[in-house]
Amino acid sequence: FNKGLYELNQAINIYPHIAEEYHEIGIAYQRIKGNYDSALYYFNRAIMEGPGYALAYLSLGTLYENNGQQELASYYYNRGVALNPYFAQGVQARDNHRKRTGLNVQAFPSSNNMDSLEITNANKDFNFYNDMGQTYGKRGDFVNATRCLEKAVEMNPKSTEALINLSLCFAMQKQYDKSIDELNKALALEPNNKLALGNLAIIYDHIGDSGKAAEIRKRISALP
Repeated sequence: FNKGLYELNQAINIYPHIAEEYHEIGIAYQRIKGNYDSALYYFNRAIMEGPGYALAYLSLGTLYENNGQQELASYYYNRGVALNPYFAQGVQARDNHRKRTGLNVQAFPSSNNMDSLEITNANKDFNFYNDMGQTYGKRGDFVNATRCLEKAVEMNPKSTEALINLSLCFAMQKQYDKSIDELNKALALEPNNKLALGNLAIIYDHIGDSGKAAEIRKRISALP
């Protein structure tokens, strides 16, 4: 298993924008290790890399269904079918889930997905909002994740971790200008932060500036 994951990660290092490879890593974590959070992360990265990759939406729907989060499952099944109505496996999964649950969720259910900790916890400091933002993000709820991480950054604008996580949330919602802004803030604090630089290169590829992306990757390769 570890060798297989290593090879998949090497493939991503060589071809860093292949949605299928991110999806395969997610499948490995889901099926072999049963690692829910890691599977969720890689399925969402697959969608970030390939917004039209319907199989990743199907996998997210299945993951949420198995975890008892039926509204989110319905939403992702519907999104996958909307992207590719000829994907028979996706259509079948959506229809079967709809029959079992009666759900047909078309809009992301963020407003109904607030964590009970956020509602009941009275000590809402930087660490609270930073942790809640990551919790929402792992669920794929980037609307609530963004809201919490914005509060975290407001409380501690020098947290590169919060800035990078906030940037990822913006990117997952295709708000690339905002994503770049947050990464640049992180890099102003830590100019050699490889995660921030790597994510910035991905964003520039998404907006069509391959030259800028290549320049950043060259910068990363020169770092120790």
